[in-house]
Amino acid sequence: MRKIFAAAMTFVAASFAMPVGVFATAAKAKAPQAQGTGGLTGTAKDAASNNLSQVKVQVRPVNPAPGQGLAATGTTNAAGTFSFAGLAPGQYVVEIIDLAGNIVGTTSAVTVTAGAVTTVSITAAAAGAIAAAGAAGVGGGLLGLGTIATVAVVAGAAALVTVGIVAARDDASPSR
Repeated sequence: MRKIFAAAMTFVAASFAMPVGVFATAAKAKAPQAQGTGGLTGTAKDAASNNLSQVKVQVRPVNPAPGQGLAATGTTNAAGTFSFAGLAPGQYVVEIIDLAGNIVGTTSAVTVTAGAVTTVSITAAAAGAIAAAGAAGVGGGLLGLGTIATVAVVAGAAALVTVGIVAARDDASPSR
C-alpha cells in the first residue's frame, strides 16, 4: 500500500511541477482563427542558422492605428517555431526580443490576409542571438525556466524522490 501511495504522490507532484506555459503554448498554436482574420507562423534562427528555442517573439503592425501597440507576443517552442492566429489583415513585422527587451532581429513587412497563414523566417543578429539564447535557459535553465526556478524544481523533485523512497521501504519499525 505504501508503494502505491508513494507512486501516486510522486505522479501528482510531478504533474504540478510542469510549467503551465508548456501546455498553454501548444493550445495557443492550435487555436482556430476568427472569421476575417489571418495568421503568421515561422522559425526564429540565430546568425549561424540554428533554431532559437524559448525566445520572445512579437508581431508589430507596420502602420498602427493611433494608440495601437503590439498585435501579438509569444515564445518560440523547442524547435524555434512560433505561430500567431487571429491577426487582422494588414502588414506586420515580426521581431525577436532579447533578455534586456531589445529588438535583435526583425523581418521585412509581411502581409497577413483573411483566411490565410503567412510563413516567415526571422534571424537574430550575432550579438543579439547570444542574449536571446540566454533567454532560452542555455547555461542552466530547465524547460525555459530561469536559474532560480530550475533549482527550485530540481530540489522539489529530489525531495519527492526521497519521500517516495522512505515511504516505500518495508523496514520501518511498527508503531507503538
